[in-house]
Amino acid sequence: MFIFKNLTHRNCLKIHKKVSLIALSLLFISGSNAFAVNPCEQTNQLSGGTIIADTTISGIKENGYRYGLWNENGGELTIYPQDACFKLSWDNPQKDVLADVGISLDDVDGVSENVDYIVNYAFQKEGDDGGTYASVDVLLGLYNGQSELCIVEDKIVDEPYRVSPSFIEKGEYVVDGDTYKVWMQKPIECIQGCYFNIISARQSYRQCGSVNVSEHLRKCKTLGLINDPNVLSHILLAVEAGGGKGSVDFTYANIEVVESTDTLPDFTFSPFDSLEIKPDDKVVTQTSQGNIGNGYSYSFYHDSYMTDMTEGMIIPGGEDDCAFKAGWLKTNDFLAEIGYLDEYATREFSDLGEITADYEYTKTSNGITLSYIGVHGFMQYPSVEFYIVDDKFDSNFYYPNCQEVGSYEMDGSIYTLYKGYRIMGDLGQVDEIDMIYAVRSSFRTSGHISISEHFRKWEELNMYITLGRVYSCMISCEVMGGTGSIDYSKATMSWEGLEKNMESPTLVKDFISSDDIILAPNLAENFFTVKSPEEISSIEILDVFGRSLNSQTVGATVTFKLPAGTYMVKIVTVSGNTSIQKLMVK
Repeated sequence: MFIFKNLTHRNCLKIHKKVSLIALSLLFISGSNAFAVNPCEQTNQLSGGTIIADTTISGIKENGYRYGLWNENGGELTIYPQDACFKLSWDNPQKDVLADVGISLDDVDGVSENVDYIVNYAFQKEGDDGGTYASVDVLLGLYNGQSELCIVEDKIVDEPYRVSPSFIEKGEYVVDGDTYKVWMQKPIECIQGCYFNIISARQSYRQCGSVNVSEHLRKCKTLGLINDPNVLSHILLAVEAGGGKGSVDFTYANIEVVESTDTLPDFTFSPFDSLEIKPDDKVVTQTSQGNIGNGYSYSFYHDSYMTDMTEGMIIPGGEDDCAFKAGWLKTNDFLAEIGYLDEYATREFSDLGEITADYEYTKTSNGITLSYIGVHGFMQYPSVEFYIVDDKFDSNFYYPNCQEVGSYEMDGSIYTLYKGYRIMGDLGQVDEIDMIYAVRSSFRTSGHISISEHFRKWEELNMYITLGRVYSCMISCEVMGGTGSIDYSKATMSWEGLEKNMESPTLVKDFISSDDIILAPNLAENFFTVKSPEEISSIEILDVFGRSLNSQTVGATVTFKLPAGTYMVKIVTVSGNTSIQKLMVK
């Protein structure tokens, strides 16, 4: 029986219509050696075929490939008898039309770890998108069609690819001879299983070539976006247009199977498990921040969606100042840092005198995609996030939505300055924040950072950014993808007014397991209830900066009035245990 799956991404910009899972017969797949040709040499236009117009339909070609057409108005699909070839024409101002041809892995005994799946294609295009969208994609169904990876190969109009604000930039990777930028949209709710969407957009568009879909999945694993590259359920060659008038005509298209080129690093062991923990060390494994008891504060964030990782940070505290250890496995986004934290952002950087940092560390890594090691922090009124990058792991640098604005000399090296913005939060919460990256040209694993001098240089360069009050400024390590560890043998910061008193640390306590705490409903409108195995002392709603928006000390039901978006809920029990939960507000 042919089954429709409700996927969540169409044109990689909007919510999925119901679209067919495409299937191919076992007999056809077994003959994959027939495709030893160069797709870019297959330019002869095809003729004949079956024309389908002004309807939404799915079916099976005689050669075993399946096809699907979603047609709101004005689209015409021609199914050629050759392999997976087809033509989609449209004349549909502000209407959506989608055609796809491909296979379902259910029909070929599922995914094999020993082979790679390759999509070969060549096409001719003409027309426009009417100012909306029109692209040629390879769509990969994941987790039995519950999620999707959209590989964008070309656009009808040659312009940069754009995504909606609900997608968060996750980095980039190189495969199939070019760089692909990656975005991810997380699930809004998980009632009958979570769904999510990944977009991987080629930076140099093309009209012919081969796409190793298995290698794309392995690259997504190194980014921490999926936990298993063998989750593929279907492969579709697709064209979609949202307006205008045009056509895409495939002169060559097929899916073949070749011997696997898998070189993915081994992610079965977490370095965090091997880090030494002394009796007085504090271990943090859940997203949180607080005072470590010696005048400094810590901040820890990790995004482990769709991974089963073991990661965290170990804080000696005391006379070790800002020193810490951290380890991660298959991380999506991992951030560990210690330094200055003022939750109320009461002082500008000039009020803190000369802010400096000194550090020395060792590191290990495998398969890390993006990383920033140095100093990281936030300012408020207005909102600014900044990085002083002194080092990185064996990974790429990526500064989303940023441009180079200058350079300057500091602490024995040249720093290149990038300025831009990013969207805070996810799932459609649109809060724009200014971004600053100062990147050292000669990387190092020990040294001195004149933080206040950096701030003054940024102002001198007239970047049209006002540096407001300091919320946080910390010695930091952030990574995306892969596995690794960092061990600071020395780390200290200084500023005017620093008191290295030995107070009792806050928040570095036993955390309640996330599985034991339930927020319901957790796509809330104006209230939610906390279910906890322990009596609750206080409940506090925080924004993405950690600022308190709502708090109460009585009862387990919280009422609020907040804009739609993502928030954190801090729950403290009468015994002092703490849990940090994510809250979705509609």
